[in-house]
Amino acid sequence: MGRLRALVRKAAILCASTALPLSAQTAAAPAPSRAAPGDSLHLWDVVRAVVVRSPQVRLQALSVDAQRGVVRSASGAFDPTVGLTVSRGRNQTPLSNVAEANLGTNFLTTEVTTWQASVEKTTRWGTTLRPLVEVQRSENRTVTGEPVSNIGRFGLLLVQPLWSERGTTLAAATENAARLDLEAVRLDQRYVTEAEVAGAVVAYWGYLAAHRRLTIVTESEQRARTLVVETEALITADEVAPVERNQLLANRSDRIAARIRSEQDLVRARHELGLTMGLSVEEIVALPAPGFDFPPIPTDSVGAPTDFEALERTLVDIALSRRADVSAEQLRARAIERRVSGLLETGEPDLDLIIEFGYAGLVEGTEFARFFSPLARRRTGLDFTGTLSYDWPVQQNRAGGEIDRQEAVRDQQAIRLADLRRRVRSGVTVALDAVRKSALGLGHAREAVRLYRTAVESEKEKFQLGSSTLLDVINLEDRLRSALLNEVSGEVAYAVALVELRLQSGTLVPAGGSPADITPRDLTAPLDPGTGGPP
Repeated sequence: MGRLRALVRKAAILCASTALPLSAQTAAAPAPSRAAPGDSLHLWDVVRAVVVRSPQVRLQALSVDAQRGVVRSASGAFDPTVGLTVSRGRNQTPLSNVAEANLGTNFLTTEVTTWQASVEKTTRWGTTLRPLVEVQRSENRTVTGEPVSNIGRFGLLLVQPLWSERGTTLAAATENAARLDLEAVRLDQRYVTEAEVAGAVVAYWGYLAAHRRLTIVTESEQRARTLVVETEALITADEVAPVERNQLLANRSDRIAARIRSEQDLVRARHELGLTMGLSVEEIVALPAPGFDFPPIPTDSVGAPTDFEALERTLVDIALSRRADVSAEQLRARAIERRVSGLLETGEPDLDLIIEFGYAGLVEGTEFARFFSPLARRRTGLDFTGTLSYDWPVQQNRAGGEIDRQEAVRDQQAIRLADLRRRVRSGVTVALDAVRKSALGLGHAREAVRLYRTAVESEKEKFQLGSSTLLDVINLEDRLRSALLNEVSGEVAYAVALVELRLQSGTLVPAGGSPADITPRDLTAPLDPGTGGPP
Protein backbone atom coordinates (compact mmCIF):
# COMPACT_ATOMS: atom_id res chain seq x y z
CA MET A 1 0.00 0.00 0.00
CA GLY A 2 2.86 2.45 0.79
CA ARG A 3 4.45 1.80 -2.60
CA LEU A 4 1.11 2.42 -4.34
CA ARG A 5 0.72 5.72 -2.44
CA ALA A 6 4.19 6.87 -3.56
CA LEU A 7 3.53 5.95 -7.19
CA VAL A 8 0.18 7.74 -7.25
CA ARG A 9 1.62 10.82 -5.55
CA LYS A 10 4.52 10.95 -8.05
CA ALA A 11 2.09 10.57 -10.95
CA ALA A 12 -0.04 13.42 -9.69
CA ILE A 13 3.03 15.64 -9.31
CA LEU A 14 4.23 14.75 -12.83
CA CYS A 15 0.84 15.53 -14.36
CA ALA A 16 0.61 18.82 -12.51
CA SER A 17 4.10 19.91 -13.56
CA THR A 18 3.82 18.95 -17.24
CA ALA A 19 0.40 20.58 -17.58
CA LEU A 20 1.43 23.93 -16.09
CA PRO A 21 0.44 26.84 -18.38
CA LEU A 22 3.00 28.34 -20.66
CA SER A 23 3.99 31.94 -20.17
CA ALA A 24 1.85 34.49 -21.93
CA GLN A 25 4.96 35.37 -23.93
CA THR A 26 4.93 32.02 -25.74
CA ALA A 27 2.88 31.45 -28.84
CA ALA A 28 -0.76 30.71 -28.17
CA ALA A 29 -2.23 27.49 -29.42
CA PRO A 30 -4.36 28.01 -32.54
CA ALA A 31 -8.03 28.41 -31.76
CA PRO A 32 -10.76 26.83 -33.88
CA SER A 33 -11.03 28.63 -37.23
CA ARG A 34 -11.19 27.83 -40.91
CA ALA A 35 -7.78 29.24 -41.77
CA ALA A 36 -5.30 27.03 -43.58
CA PRO A 37 -2.79 25.32 -41.31
CA GLY A 38 0.37 27.36 -40.83
CA ASP A 39 -1.27 30.68 -41.73
CA SER A 40 -1.01 33.61 -39.36
CA LEU A 41 -2.41 37.12 -39.31
CA HIS A 42 0.23 39.85 -39.17
CA LEU A 43 -0.40 43.32 -37.81
CA TRP A 44 0.56 44.82 -41.18
CA ASP A 45 -2.17 42.73 -42.85
CA VAL A 46 -4.70 44.41 -40.57
CA VAL A 47 -3.45 47.93 -41.30
CA ARG A 48 -3.42 47.34 -45.05
CA ALA A 49 -6.96 45.89 -45.03
CA VAL A 50 -8.33 48.83 -43.03
CA VAL A 51 -6.83 51.44 -45.36
CA VAL A 52 -8.30 49.72 -48.42
CA ARG A 53 -11.52 48.06 -47.20
CA SER A 54 -12.82 49.79 -44.09
CA PRO A 55 -16.44 50.95 -44.68
CA GLN A 56 -15.84 54.15 -42.70
CA VAL A 57 -12.77 55.00 -44.77
CA ARG A 58 -14.67 54.37 -48.00
CA LEU A 59 -17.61 56.47 -46.81
CA GLN A 60 -15.27 59.33 -46.01
CA ALA A 61 -13.72 59.04 -49.47
CA LEU A 62 -17.20 59.52 -50.92
CA SER A 63 -17.60 62.59 -48.72
CA VAL A 64 -14.51 63.99 -50.40
CA ASP A 65 -16.08 63.32 -53.81
CA ALA A 66 -19.29 65.04 -52.68
CA GLN A 67 -17.42 68.12 -51.49
CA ARG A 68 -15.48 68.17 -54.74
CA GLY A 69 -18.86 68.45 -56.44
CA VAL A 70 -19.71 71.41 -54.19
CA VAL A 71 -16.50 73.15 -55.30
CA ARG A 72 -17.33 72.51 -58.93
CA SER A 73 -20.83 73.89 -58.43
CA ALA A 74 -19.49 77.02 -56.69
CA SER A 75 -17.02 77.65 -59.50
CA GLY A 76 -19.92 77.56 -61.95
CA ALA A 77 -20.66 81.18 -61.10
CA PHE A 78 -17.60 82.07 -63.20
CA ASP A 79 -18.37 79.83 -66.16
CA PRO A 80 -18.80 81.70 -69.46
CA THR A 81 -22.38 81.82 -70.72
CA VAL A 82 -23.09 81.67 -74.45
CA GLY A 83 -26.32 83.32 -75.60
CA LEU A 84 -28.02 82.98 -78.97
CA THR A 85 -31.35 84.61 -79.84
CA VAL A 86 -33.39 84.88 -83.06
CA SER A 87 -36.51 87.00 -83.31
CA ARG A 88 -38.94 88.27 -85.96
CA GLY A 89 -41.60 90.90 -85.50
CA ARG A 90 -43.74 93.58 -87.14
CA ASN A 91 -43.60 97.18 -86.02
CA GLN A 92 -46.28 99.75 -86.94
CA THR A 93 -45.11 103.29 -86.43
CA PRO A 94 -47.57 106.24 -86.62
CA LEU A 95 -46.65 108.94 -89.16
CA SER A 96 -46.77 112.71 -89.02
CA ASN A 97 -49.36 114.64 -91.03
CA VAL A 98 -46.82 115.52 -93.73
CA ALA A 99 -45.69 111.89 -94.09
CA GLU A 100 -49.28 110.69 -94.10
CA ALA A 101 -50.10 113.12 -96.92
CA ASN A 102 -47.11 111.93 -98.95
CA LEU A 103 -47.57 108.17 -98.36
CA GLY A 104 -51.34 108.00 -98.19
CA THR A 105 -51.33 106.08 -94.91
CA ASN A 106 -51.19 107.07 -91.27
CA PHE A 107 -48.66 104.43 -90.15
CA LEU A 108 -45.50 102.74 -91.36
CA THR A 109 -45.24 98.94 -91.29
CA THR A 110 -41.80 97.42 -90.86
CA GLU A 111 -40.90 93.72 -90.49
CA VAL A 112 -37.79 93.16 -88.43
CA THR A 113 -35.70 89.97 -88.21
CA THR A 114 -32.86 89.88 -85.65
CA TRP A 115 -30.25 87.37 -84.59
CA GLN A 116 -27.81 87.90 -81.73
CA ALA A 117 -24.90 85.94 -80.30
CA SER A 118 -23.05 86.82 -77.10
CA VAL A 119 -20.63 85.42 -74.52
CA GLU A 120 -20.72 86.61 -70.91
CA LYS A 121 -17.95 85.97 -68.42
CA THR A 122 -17.69 87.16 -64.83
CA THR A 123 -14.18 87.07 -63.40
CA ARG A 124 -13.30 86.23 -59.80
CA TRP A 125 -12.41 89.87 -59.09
CA GLY A 126 -15.89 91.04 -60.07
CA THR A 127 -15.42 92.27 -63.65
CA THR A 128 -18.06 91.21 -66.17
CA LEU A 129 -17.19 90.99 -69.90
CA ARG A 130 -19.84 90.55 -72.59
CA PRO A 131 -18.87 90.60 -76.28
CA LEU A 132 -21.92 90.70 -78.57
CA VAL A 133 -22.67 90.34 -82.29
CA GLU A 134 -26.09 91.41 -83.63
CA VAL A 135 -27.62 91.68 -87.10
CA GLN A 136 -31.02 93.25 -87.77
CA ARG A 137 -32.84 93.08 -91.11
CA SER A 138 -35.58 95.68 -91.69
CA GLU A 139 -38.13 95.43 -94.53
CA ASN A 140 -40.47 98.37 -95.17
CA ARG A 141 -43.87 97.00 -96.16
CA THR A 142 -45.44 100.41 -96.63
CA VAL A 143 -43.12 102.10 -99.11
CA THR A 144 -42.73 100.11 -102.29
CA GLY A 145 -39.23 99.82 -103.70
CA GLU A 146 -37.32 100.82 -100.56
CA PRO A 147 -34.30 98.47 -100.22
CA VAL A 148 -34.03 95.96 -97.38
CA SER A 149 -31.36 97.02 -94.91
CA ASN A 150 -29.16 94.61 -92.90
CA ILE A 151 -27.45 96.42 -90.04
CA GLY A 152 -24.79 94.54 -88.10
CA ARG A 153 -23.20 95.59 -84.85
CA PHE A 154 -20.27 94.31 -82.79
CA GLY A 155 -20.00 95.50 -79.21
CA LEU A 156 -18.14 94.82 -75.98
CA LEU A 157 -19.71 95.50 -72.59
CA LEU A 158 -17.51 95.82 -69.49
CA VAL A 159 -18.90 96.18 -65.97
CA GLN A 160 -16.36 96.95 -63.22
CA PRO A 161 -17.43 97.30 -59.55
CA LEU A 162 -15.73 100.30 -57.99
CA TRP A 163 -16.61 99.84 -54.31
CA SER A 164 -16.01 96.08 -54.05
CA GLU A 165 -12.51 94.96 -53.24
CA ARG A 166 -11.15 92.45 -55.65
CA GLY A 167 -11.56 88.82 -54.59
CA THR A 168 -14.27 89.55 -52.04
CA THR A 169 -17.39 89.16 -54.15
CA LEU A 170 -19.95 86.75 -52.77
CA ALA A 171 -19.46 84.23 -55.57
CA ALA A 172 -15.68 84.27 -55.20
CA ALA A 173 -15.97 83.98 -51.42
CA THR A 174 -18.36 81.04 -51.78
CA GLU A 175 -15.98 79.25 -54.14
CA ASN A 176 -13.00 79.95 -51.90
CA ALA A 177 -14.88 78.67 -48.86
CA ALA A 178 -15.91 75.52 -50.73
CA ARG A 179 -12.27 74.81 -51.58
CA LEU A 180 -11.29 75.23 -47.94
CA ASP A 181 -14.10 72.88 -46.96
CA LEU A 182 -12.77 70.37 -49.50
CA GLU A 183 -9.36 70.42 -47.85
CA ALA A 184 -11.07 70.04 -44.47
CA VAL A 185 -12.99 66.97 -45.68
CA ARG A 186 -9.76 65.48 -46.99
CA LEU A 187 -8.24 65.95 -43.55
CA ASP A 188 -11.36 64.35 -42.07
CA GLN A 189 -10.71 61.37 -44.32
CA ARG A 190 -7.14 61.18 -43.05
CA TYR A 191 -8.21 61.32 -39.41
CA VAL A 192 -10.99 58.76 -39.92
CA THR A 193 -8.44 56.44 -41.54
CA GLU A 194 -6.05 56.90 -38.63
CA ALA A 195 -8.84 56.28 -36.12
CA GLU A 196 -9.98 53.17 -38.01
CA VAL A 197 -6.41 51.85 -38.12
CA ALA A 198 -6.05 52.47 -34.39
CA GLY A 199 -9.37 50.75 -33.71
CA ALA A 200 -8.36 47.76 -35.84
CA VAL A 201 -5.03 47.48 -34.02
CA VAL A 202 -6.84 47.53 -30.68
CA ALA A 203 -9.14 44.80 -32.01
CA TYR A 204 -6.06 42.85 -33.11
CA TRP A 205 -4.63 43.00 -29.60
CA GLY A 206 -8.00 41.82 -28.29
CA TYR A 207 -7.90 38.94 -30.77
CA LEU A 208 -4.38 37.99 -29.68
CA ALA A 209 -5.40 38.23 -26.01
CA ALA A 210 -8.41 35.98 -26.63
CA HIS A 211 -6.07 33.36 -28.10
CA ARG A 212 -3.73 33.63 -25.14
CA ARG A 213 -6.56 33.39 -22.61
CA LEU A 214 -8.02 30.37 -24.35
CA THR A 215 -4.63 28.66 -24.20
CA ILE A 216 -4.35 29.37 -20.46
CA VAL A 217 -7.84 28.17 -19.54
CA THR A 218 -7.55 25.13 -21.83
CA GLU A 219 -4.38 24.05 -20.03
CA SER A 220 -6.10 24.71 -16.71
CA GLU A 221 -9.01 22.51 -17.77
CA GLN A 222 -6.61 19.74 -18.77
CA ARG A 223 -4.95 19.87 -15.37
CA ALA A 224 -8.34 19.68 -13.69
CA ARG A 225 -9.28 16.62 -15.74
CA THR A 226 -5.95 14.97 -14.96
CA LEU A 227 -6.36 15.61 -11.24
CA VAL A 228 -9.81 14.03 -11.29
CA VAL A 229 -8.37 10.88 -12.87
CA GLU A 230 -5.44 10.73 -10.47
CA THR A 231 -7.62 11.42 -7.45
CA GLU A 232 -9.92 8.59 -8.47
CA ALA A 233 -6.87 6.35 -8.35
CA LEU A 234 -6.09 7.64 -4.84
CA ILE A 235 -9.69 7.04 -3.76
CA THR A 236 -9.53 3.50 -5.13
CA ALA A 237 -6.30 2.97 -3.19
CA ASP A 238 -7.95 4.34 0.00
CA GLU A 239 -5.41 7.16 0.07
CA VAL A 240 -8.03 9.93 -0.29
CA ALA A 241 -11.51 10.05 1.17
CA PRO A 242 -14.32 9.76 -1.43
CA VAL A 243 -15.78 13.02 -0.20
CA GLU A 244 -12.86 14.87 -1.85
CA ARG A 245 -14.21 13.82 -5.25
CA ASN A 246 -16.90 16.50 -5.27
CA GLN A 247 -14.41 19.35 -4.95
CA LEU A 248 -12.36 18.08 -7.87
CA LEU A 249 -15.42 17.50 -10.03
CA ALA A 250 -16.64 21.02 -9.26
CA ASN A 251 -13.17 22.36 -10.10
CA ARG A 252 -13.22 20.50 -13.44
CA SER A 253 -16.70 21.83 -14.33
CA ASP A 254 -15.60 25.33 -13.44
CA ARG A 255 -12.59 25.02 -15.74
CA ILE A 256 -14.76 23.66 -18.56
CA ALA A 257 -17.13 26.60 -18.20
CA ALA A 258 -14.18 29.00 -18.27
CA ARG A 259 -12.88 27.39 -21.46
CA ILE A 260 -16.30 27.65 -23.13
CA ARG A 261 -16.50 31.34 -22.21
CA SER A 262 -13.02 31.88 -23.64
CA GLU A 263 -14.01 30.18 -26.89
CA GLN A 264 -17.01 32.47 -27.09
CA ASP A 265 -14.79 35.48 -26.39
CA LEU A 266 -12.44 34.37 -29.15
CA VAL A 267 -15.27 34.18 -31.69
CA ARG A 268 -16.44 37.64 -30.65
CA ALA A 269 -12.91 39.07 -30.85
CA ARG A 270 -12.38 37.53 -34.29
CA HIS A 271 -15.58 39.09 -35.64
CA GLU A 272 -14.85 42.48 -34.08
CA LEU A 273 -11.47 42.50 -35.79
CA GLY A 274 -12.85 41.31 -39.12
CA LEU A 275 -15.64 43.88 -39.15
CA THR A 276 -13.18 46.67 -38.43
CA MET A 277 -10.99 45.42 -41.27
CA GLY A 278 -13.97 45.51 -43.65
CA LEU A 279 -14.01 41.75 -44.28
CA SER A 280 -17.02 39.68 -45.26
CA VAL A 281 -18.46 37.17 -42.79
CA GLU A 282 -16.90 34.31 -44.74
CA GLU A 283 -13.49 35.99 -44.58
CA ILE A 284 -13.93 36.70 -40.87
CA VAL A 285 -14.62 33.05 -40.11
CA ALA A 286 -11.46 32.11 -42.05
CA LEU A 287 -9.20 34.56 -40.21
CA PRO A 288 -6.03 32.77 -39.06
CA ALA A 289 -4.51 33.05 -35.61
CA PRO A 290 -2.50 36.22 -34.88
CA GLY A 291 1.18 36.00 -35.74
CA PHE A 292 2.43 39.25 -34.18
CA ASP A 293 3.33 39.48 -30.51
CA PHE A 294 2.53 42.19 -28.00
CA PRO A 295 4.99 45.11 -27.94
CA PRO A 296 7.81 44.72 -25.42
CA ILE A 297 8.34 47.18 -22.60
CA PRO A 298 11.66 49.06 -22.96
CA THR A 299 13.72 49.31 -19.82
CA ASP A 300 13.53 53.12 -19.85
CA SER A 301 9.85 53.39 -20.83
CA VAL A 302 8.74 54.78 -17.48
CA GLY A 303 11.33 57.50 -17.12
CA ALA A 304 11.74 60.13 -14.47
CA PRO A 305 8.88 62.49 -13.67
CA THR A 306 10.71 65.41 -15.30
CA ASP A 307 11.11 63.41 -18.53
CA PHE A 308 7.44 62.48 -18.39
CA GLU A 309 6.38 66.13 -18.11
CA ALA A 310 8.70 67.21 -20.92
CA LEU A 311 7.36 64.47 -23.17
CA GLU A 312 3.81 65.51 -22.37
CA ARG A 313 4.48 69.11 -23.40
CA THR A 314 6.21 67.97 -26.57
CA LEU A 315 3.38 65.66 -27.54
CA VAL A 316 0.72 68.29 -26.92
CA ASP A 317 2.54 70.71 -29.23
CA ILE A 318 2.93 67.99 -31.86
CA ALA A 319 -0.73 67.00 -31.58
CA LEU A 320 -2.00 70.55 -32.04
CA SER A 321 0.16 71.00 -35.13
CA ARG A 322 -0.19 67.57 -36.74
CA ARG A 323 -3.58 66.15 -35.89
CA ALA A 324 -5.76 66.08 -38.99
CA ASP A 325 -9.01 66.78 -37.14
CA VAL A 326 -7.57 69.95 -35.59
CA SER A 327 -6.33 71.17 -38.98
CA ALA A 328 -9.72 70.35 -40.52
CA GLU A 329 -11.58 72.47 -37.97
CA GLN A 330 -9.14 75.34 -38.51
CA LEU A 331 -9.83 75.21 -42.25
CA ARG A 332 -13.57 75.23 -41.60
CA ALA A 333 -13.15 78.34 -39.47
CA ARG A 334 -11.33 80.03 -42.36
CA ALA A 335 -14.07 78.95 -44.78
CA ILE A 336 -16.74 80.53 -42.58
CA GLU A 337 -14.72 83.76 -42.43
CA ARG A 338 -14.62 83.79 -46.24
CA ARG A 339 -18.41 83.47 -46.41
CA VAL A 340 -18.93 86.22 -43.85
CA SER A 341 -16.61 88.62 -45.71
CA GLY A 342 -18.42 87.89 -48.98
CA LEU A 343 -21.82 88.49 -47.41
CA LEU A 344 -20.69 91.80 -45.91
CA GLU A 345 -20.03 92.98 -49.46
CA THR A 346 -23.66 92.33 -50.47
CA GLY A 347 -24.95 94.75 -47.84
CA GLU A 348 -22.92 97.70 -49.11
CA PRO A 349 -24.02 100.13 -51.87
CA ASP A 350 -22.89 99.17 -55.36
CA LEU A 351 -21.11 101.63 -57.63
CA ASP A 352 -20.34 100.13 -61.02
CA LEU A 353 -18.56 101.56 -64.03
CA ILE A 354 -20.17 100.33 -67.24
CA ILE A 355 -18.24 100.79 -70.49
CA GLU A 356 -19.67 99.79 -73.85
CA PHE A 357 -18.01 100.29 -77.22
CA GLY A 358 -18.32 98.81 -80.69
CA TYR A 359 -19.04 99.56 -84.34
CA ALA A 360 -21.81 98.97 -86.88
CA GLY A 361 -21.96 97.99 -90.58
CA LEU A 362 -24.63 97.98 -93.26
CA VAL A 363 -25.45 95.97 -96.35
CA GLU A 364 -28.60 96.02 -98.47
CA GLY A 365 -30.39 93.11 -100.07
CA THR A 366 -32.63 90.18 -99.28
CA GLU A 367 -30.19 87.37 -100.09
CA PHE A 368 -29.59 84.94 -97.24
CA ALA A 369 -25.81 85.54 -97.26
CA ARG A 370 -26.32 89.27 -96.71
CA PHE A 371 -27.96 88.45 -93.41
CA PHE A 372 -24.48 87.54 -92.05
CA SER A 373 -22.21 90.00 -93.90
CA PRO A 374 -23.01 93.53 -92.69
CA LEU A 375 -20.19 93.54 -90.10
CA ALA A 376 -17.64 93.75 -92.92
CA ARG A 377 -19.38 96.35 -95.09
CA ARG A 378 -19.81 100.14 -94.75
CA ARG A 379 -18.48 100.16 -91.21
CA THR A 380 -18.81 103.18 -88.98
CA GLY A 381 -16.36 104.57 -86.50
CA LEU A 382 -16.06 103.30 -82.94
CA ASP A 383 -19.07 103.83 -80.70
CA PHE A 384 -18.45 104.46 -76.99
CA THR A 385 -20.70 104.78 -73.96
CA GLY A 386 -19.66 105.21 -70.32
CA THR A 387 -22.11 104.81 -67.43
CA LEU A 388 -21.95 105.01 -63.65
CA SER A 389 -24.54 102.87 -61.90
CA TYR A 390 -25.33 103.26 -58.21
CA ASP A 391 -27.52 100.85 -56.20
CA TRP A 392 -28.23 101.25 -52.51
CA PRO A 393 -30.07 98.46 -50.63
CA VAL A 394 -32.23 100.24 -48.09
CA GLN A 395 -33.37 97.59 -45.60
CA GLN A 396 -30.94 94.72 -46.31
CA ASN A 397 -33.09 92.16 -44.50
CA ARG A 398 -32.08 89.27 -46.70
CA ALA A 399 -28.35 89.94 -46.64
CA GLY A 400 -28.42 90.99 -42.99
CA GLY A 401 -30.19 87.81 -41.93
CA GLU A 402 -27.69 85.64 -43.77
CA ILE A 403 -24.82 87.58 -42.22
CA ASP A 404 -26.30 87.04 -38.75
CA ARG A 405 -26.59 83.33 -39.45
CA GLN A 406 -23.04 82.96 -40.73
CA GLU A 407 -21.64 84.98 -37.83
CA ALA A 408 -23.41 82.64 -35.42
CA VAL A 409 -21.92 79.68 -37.32
CA ARG A 410 -18.51 81.34 -37.04
CA ASP A 411 -18.88 81.70 -33.28
CA GLN A 412 -20.01 78.07 -33.01
CA GLN A 413 -16.97 76.97 -34.96
CA ALA A 414 -14.69 78.97 -32.67
CA ILE A 415 -16.20 77.22 -29.64
CA ARG A 416 -15.92 73.85 -31.38
CA LEU A 417 -12.25 74.42 -32.24
CA ALA A 418 -11.39 75.60 -28.73
CA ASP A 419 -13.14 72.55 -27.26
CA LEU A 420 -11.27 70.22 -29.62
CA ARG A 421 -7.93 71.73 -28.62
CA ARG A 422 -8.86 71.32 -24.97
CA ARG A 423 -9.78 67.69 -25.55
CA VAL A 424 -6.56 67.08 -27.47
CA ARG A 425 -4.50 68.30 -24.52
CA SER A 426 -6.53 66.13 -22.15
CA GLY A 427 -6.35 63.13 -24.47
CA VAL A 428 -2.57 63.32 -24.74
CA THR A 429 -2.21 63.65 -20.97
CA VAL A 430 -4.49 60.69 -20.24
CA ALA A 431 -2.96 58.51 -22.97
CA LEU A 432 0.60 59.22 -21.86
CA ASP A 433 -0.32 58.45 -18.27
CA ALA A 434 -1.96 55.22 -19.44
CA VAL A 435 1.27 54.16 -21.18
CA ARG A 436 3.28 54.85 -18.06
CA LYS A 437 0.84 53.20 -15.64
CA SER A 438 0.15 50.20 -17.85
CA ALA A 439 3.90 49.59 -18.20
CA LEU A 440 4.23 49.67 -14.40
CA GLY A 441 1.22 47.40 -14.00
CA LEU A 442 2.50 44.92 -16.56
CA GLY A 443 5.85 44.79 -14.80
CA HIS A 444 4.17 43.88 -11.52
CA ALA A 445 1.92 41.35 -13.28
CA ARG A 446 4.96 39.59 -14.71
CA GLU A 447 6.59 39.64 -11.29
CA ALA A 448 3.44 38.05 -9.86
CA VAL A 449 3.62 35.28 -12.46
CA ARG A 450 7.26 34.62 -11.62
CA LEU A 451 6.58 34.47 -7.89
CA TYR A 452 3.54 32.25 -8.27
CA ARG A 453 5.53 29.83 -10.42
CA THR A 454 8.10 29.58 -7.64
CA ALA A 455 5.33 29.14 -5.06
CA VAL A 456 3.72 26.34 -7.09
CA GLU A 457 7.04 24.52 -7.38
CA SER A 458 7.58 24.87 -3.64
CA GLU A 459 4.07 23.62 -2.89
CA LYS A 460 4.64 20.58 -5.11
CA GLU A 461 7.81 19.75 -3.19
CA LYS A 462 5.89 20.03 0.08
CA PHE A 463 3.18 17.78 -1.36
CA GLN A 464 5.81 15.24 -2.34
CA LEU A 465 7.14 15.30 1.20
CA GLY A 466 3.63 14.83 2.57
CA SER A 467 3.46 18.23 4.30
CA SER A 468 0.85 19.63 1.89
CA THR A 469 -2.27 18.41 0.15
CA LEU A 470 -3.13 18.16 -3.49
CA LEU A 471 -5.82 20.78 -3.01
CA ASP A 472 -3.17 23.21 -1.77
CA VAL A 473 -1.31 22.68 -5.05
CA ILE A 474 -4.56 23.20 -6.98
CA ASN A 475 -5.27 26.46 -5.19
CA LEU A 476 -1.83 27.83 -5.97
CA GLU A 477 -2.14 26.75 -9.59
CA ASP A 478 -5.45 28.60 -9.76
CA ARG A 479 -3.72 31.70 -8.49
CA LEU A 480 -1.02 31.19 -11.09
CA ARG A 481 -3.71 30.92 -13.75
CA SER A 482 -5.25 34.19 -12.55
CA ALA A 483 -1.82 35.81 -12.60
CA LEU A 484 -1.25 34.62 -16.18
CA LEU A 485 -4.61 36.04 -17.22
CA ASN A 486 -3.73 39.31 -15.50
CA GLU A 487 -0.46 39.34 -17.37
CA VAL A 488 -2.32 39.03 -20.68
CA SER A 489 -4.63 41.85 -19.61
CA GLY A 490 -1.60 43.97 -18.75
CA GLU A 491 -0.03 43.32 -22.14
CA VAL A 492 -3.28 44.33 -23.85
CA ALA A 493 -3.52 47.48 -21.74
CA TYR A 494 0.05 48.51 -22.58
CA ALA A 495 -0.36 47.78 -26.32
CA VAL A 496 -3.67 49.66 -26.46
CA ALA A 497 -2.20 52.60 -24.53
CA LEU A 498 0.62 52.91 -27.07
CA VAL A 499 -1.82 53.02 -29.98
CA GLU A 500 -4.10 55.49 -28.19
CA LEU A 501 -1.15 57.75 -27.44
CA ARG A 502 -0.11 57.66 -31.08
CA LEU A 503 -3.61 58.60 -32.18
CA GLN A 504 -4.09 61.33 -29.58
CA SER A 505 -0.70 62.91 -30.26
CA GLY A 506 -0.99 62.79 -34.05
CA THR A 507 2.08 60.56 -34.38
CA LEU A 508 0.33 57.44 -35.67
CA VAL A 509 1.29 58.37 -39.23
CA PRO A 510 4.93 59.28 -39.98
CA ALA A 511 5.50 63.00 -40.52
CA GLY A 512 4.75 63.90 -44.13
CA GLY A 513 3.29 60.46 -44.83
CA SER A 514 -0.17 59.00 -45.31
CA PRO A 515 -2.08 56.29 -43.38
CA ALA A 516 -0.89 53.79 -45.99
CA ASP A 517 2.68 54.40 -44.74
CA ILE A 518 1.94 53.14 -41.20
CA THR A 519 4.23 50.29 -40.18
CA PRO A 520 3.97 47.89 -37.21
CA ARG A 521 6.86 49.78 -35.59
CA ASP A 522 4.74 52.95 -35.60
CA LEU A 523 2.13 51.02 -33.61
CA THR A 524 4.36 49.27 -31.11
CA ALA A 525 7.48 51.39 -30.56
CA PRO A 526 7.61 53.85 -27.65
CA LEU A 527 7.82 57.57 -28.32
CA ASP A 528 11.06 59.49 -28.28
CA PRO A 529 10.98 62.17 -25.56
CA GLY A 530 12.70 64.67 -27.81
CA THR A 531 10.76 64.37 -31.06
CA GLY A 532 7.59 62.51 -30.15
CA GLY A 533 8.33 59.97 -32.87
CA PRO A 534 9.80 56.47 -32.83
CA PRO A 535 13.21 56.34 -31.14
